Amino acid sequence: EFMRIKLFSLLMLAWIFIPVISLASVNPLPDASENRMTNMNLGGYVGTLLASNEQSWLQHVLSDNPNLFAAFADPEGNKLFKAMWHGEFPGKILTGMAQTYRAFRNPATLEAGNKMVSMFKSVQGTDGYLGPWSKSTRFNGDTAKWDTWSQYHCIYGLYQWYKITGNRD
Repeated sequence: EFMRIKLFSLLMLAWIFIPVISLASVNPLPDASENRMTNMNLGGYVGTLLASNEQSWLQHVLSDNPNLFAAFADPEGNKLFKAMWHGEFPGKILTGMAQTYRAFRNPATLEAGNKMVSMFKSVQGTDGYLGPWSKSTRFNGDTAKWDTWSQYHCIYGLYQWYKITGNRD
């Protein structure tokens, strides 16, 4: 009797799970990191705020902030004051541009983002470094600067821009 109950239980489980497993292989869950959205067409208060941010800040960030990459361009000799998080700003801005461009597909944002990518390319060290700190002080464990964090944001911003626009620079 015990074996019959056990066999019945196994058959019931198989009856329930085999269709679920086969459905999962036919219709896999969507990749959450893949976003095929092309235009959100947001309106109202939120749409107005986002459009204002895009037009007044993101599209003019390089001309309005000419020293954004100054410390990156000359990490050995710059005399700029740098906060510990100084190196993360360009990467975070490019990430925001990527997300905004994905949502609205504004050609002016595409142009501004491509200019940011060109700036990154022009200031990248021969060793691949993207940041404001001199060779003697970068990645030295000094908690007064967030060099690894800054590298992450620069690389993440460039990766997001590439994923959304295909810009391989």
